[in-house]
Amino acid sequence: HPPFDKTLVERITQWATKRGLAFTASDTQALQTSLDALADTAPIAMIVLRNKLTKAMATAEYICAGAFDDAAAYRHTALDLDVYTHFTSPIRRYADIIVHRQVLSVLDAPSEARSGSQKPVAQQVEAVSAIAAHCNQRKKDADAAESAAAWLHLAQELQVEPLECDAIIGGFPNSCRCLDVYVPVL
Repeated sequence: HPPFDKTLVERITQWATKRGLAFTASDTQALQTSLDALADTAPIAMIVLRNKLTKAMATAEYICAGAFDDAAAYRHTALDLDVYTHFTSPIRRYADIIVHRQVLSVLDAPSEARSGSQKPVAQQVEAVSAIAAHCNQRKKDADAAESAAAWLHLAQELQVEPLECDAIIGGFPNSCRCLDVYVPVL
């Protein structure tokens, strides 16, 4: 994951401070410690903050590390790791097949290539970057379709059986004509 949106994190911190909540987001460890403490002292506020922080997180993307000169560009912020890869069985996603192929190519390479002394071939970096971009777009499209389907399903359910319950107004995002409303029972 790329770094959090600093502006949103500052707004979230101000939101928490205004409400007298002990909340620090100076780094991922401090953020997690704050959320853990709030889980005991102010569980509803912790839920609101967690949801707000989710919006401040940049969407995870597939990348080709060889396309970056600076390793900080592909650091996993949420896990606080400098180097990270993720893959599952290659029958699940195309991106997993690509990662398996990359790992196998490194394992099969001569030891000097594995030590990092050889720069990846530009064509390979370009090809893997293009595949990553394609996978990112497909994931974005799938997420949008899933979200639209979930909202449609909720709307249909509420039309059949309206819901009356407590909710939490989390704020007015970006000064728009809307509310952030958290409904714990959903």
